[in-house]
Amino acid sequence: MTKRKLSRVHFRIDAHVAHKERKFIGEVENLSLNGMFIETAEKMFVGDEVAVLLSLSSVNDDMAVSLRAEVVRTEERGFAVKFRDIPLDSYSILKDIVIFNTGDPDAVEEEYRTYLVEKARKAGGALKQSSKQAKL
Repeated sequence: MTKRKLSRVHFRIDAHVAHKERKFIGEVENLSLNGMFIETAEKMFVGDEVAVLLSLSSVNDDMAVSLRAEVVRTEERGFAVKFRDIPLDSYSILKDIVIFNTGDPDAVEEEYRTYLVEKARKAGGALKQSSKQAKL
């Protein structure tokens, strides 16, 4: 099992999920800036791509987090997803949720910067390896 690199917070909210022709509502159990666990009786498979909408509407505000994700783990009570595509406005809302629920904005900012640097380093290594293979 890999060690989590980003803060995960407990946050309960309905998740409107779409997968191919299926649409259903689950409940977010926890989330980070990289993924979330959704409780639901609906069965999903590792590798499934889903669209997720989290509506954070209130009387005075209408906000939503909209994203695309990939199922990375399944359990009897639901599934975990890794985010693949998040519009900037949705990312900003998600980041605010995580920061508010951790209570340590500096730590969240730092771990996300570290995560992005490591991700870019790995992607660069993969690109170098790929171009070497292409020359063979």
